Amino acid sequence: MIAIPASGQVQPVSVDSLAVAVSACILAVDGEQPIAETLVASGWSEATLESDEPVQTPLLVFGHSDSEAVIMTLNAGEGEPEPCVVVARLPSTTVYHPSAEGLSRIIGMPVSREDNQYTWRFAGKLAQMAPTGSADAPSLRFLVIRTGDN
Repeated sequence: MIAIPASGQVQPVSVDSLAVAVSACILAVDGEQPIAETLVASGWSEATLESDEPVQTPLLVFGHSDSEAVIMTLNAGEGEPEPCVVVARLPSTTVYHPSAEGLSRIIGMPVSREDNQYTWRFAGKLAQMAPTGSADAPSLRFLVIRTGDN
């Protein structure tokens, strides 16, 4: 099991690492298996959040030995769509918009961009990317969920 600092003090993500994590989330929401099972099958390990002691959370947290990104999900109720969320620290604020542009080359143009939050609809899924963190420690959050719409 991987331990991840609850303070969010993780290393900045590389472009390749971010792409791998986002791809894992997109594939996981497409599967017939629960997201957690799909992530484990693709090499992600369940992790714990730690400060001075383990942090209790309803979220399922995953890390990968080759990635600085963190993936989170939760067990949805029967028949409810499960969200998959990538949280990643960025090396600088200048990387945020190029990250969105890179995603757009893969999943299509966003249907909206408001206050630096991008929203995409593609292949029966809804995805959003938003900046988080601070100017000194910029991060992003990418969420994808299956909507069933085509």
